[in-house]
Amino acid sequence: MALRMNQFVVLALACFLLSACDNNTPDAAEQYVLGSAYDDGGTQNIDYEKARYWYEKSSAQRNLDAMRALGFMYEKDKGM
Repeated sequence: MALRMNQFVVLALACFLLSACDNNTPDAAEQYVLGSAYDDGGTQNIDYEKARYWYEKSSAQRNLDAMRALGFMYEKDKGM
């Protein structure tokens, strides 16, 4: 069961990456979710630099959740 769940997580992450990276249709919500996955370990590997990158892309599109998350990262000095 764990292997099946890991495959699902990888597939879901790949879908978010593909849609979040598409320069023609940037989706701030998907970028925020991707940043959140890197921030809290939803990708199984916490990577604060990648989390900050995706939060910043989402914040640039005025996503308030991403702005708040980025503020918390600065406050806690995570990935800065």
